[in-house]
Amino acid sequence: MSGNNAAANAIGCIVKTNSHVEYLCRIYRHREIDHTPHAEDFRFGRFVTVESGDNLGGALGRIVGLICNTHVVNPDFGSPFNPQMVSDDFDITLPPYLQADFTAVEVVGIGWETPGTEYLQSVPPHAPMMNAPVHPMPKADVARFHQQGDRGLQVDYLPFLINWNHPLAQDLLLHQLRFLRANFSEHADALTVVENMVKWKSIVGGLR
Repeated sequence: MSGNNAAANAIGCIVKTNSHVEYLCRIYRHREIDHTPHAEDFRFGRFVTVESGDNLGGALGRIVGLICNTHVVNPDFGSPFNPQMVSDDFDITLPPYLQADFTAVEVVGIGWETPGTEYLQSVPPHAPMMNAPVHPMPKADVARFHQQGDRGLQVDYLPFLINWNHPLAQDLLLHQLRFLRANFSEHADALTVVENMVKWKSIVGGLR
């Protein structure tokens, strides 16, 4: 994937990283690209892929992530760059994406796709570059991410989500367990046990 093809179905691009596995993606606005991302493309819990490493050609693989939070930003609200708050003598030109309201989503990396299109579930080896395109992950690829060959259901990223320090970590974890149960019904009983354990841990923790 390279050049214009890299952004063919992108929903946005990386504008910030908060850690090696936590990224901020600015959602493309209407008419900014050939297609307009729909709300379903960047909903909570959506699987996405992000180009990683020192190039955007896929040579270092792609990060697999989950959308875990949403921010709707009005750059004029409380901003020192509000035109009404800046003197006429002060010439400043903001980048186009900061001159209007925009939506940004947080993405947490839970695995990656190797250049050989093998999926692995672990901390991605490379962080994304600035402006790296973010794509919604097709259903077939989501299925392959969880089940490759005869290894059964792979959910090695669940312990990370269980211990992840984020305000919506538990909600994301429960969302993923429900998703997995609905899409891998043969493992529903085991996934229900994990879900009940997470809920019980939350109740006990809340009583302390």
